Amino acid sequence: MFVQVFSWILIMYGLLSLLQDIVTEFTYKRFNKNIKVFICIRDFENEIENFEREISKVKWQFKNISINVVNMDEEISDEVVKNFFEGSRVNIYSKNEFLKMNI
Repeated sequence: MFVQVFSWILIMYGLLSLLQDIVTEFTYKRFNKNIKVFICIRDFENEIENFEREISKVKWQFKNISINVVNMDEEISDEVVKNFFEGSRVNIYSKNEFLKMNI
């Protein structure tokens, strides 16, 4: 009896989760094109791990997204930031490059 109830709970959870994924895919499909996110990092050494988690969440939800990180910290070189994001598809800009951009 317990095994059947537990199995039905897992089946219902799976179906509801699948339904939520399908609805999310169709709802956000029109918003899923040409999205640019700019993240300005001031305190790189202390805050970068939190940003990295948030970046991965955003990348998972929106597939065709352009994530741009702006290094606002003058003490940390841009090369350190580029090395940190080396494996991911993230564009790195220095503070001066970002201020000169036309967005």
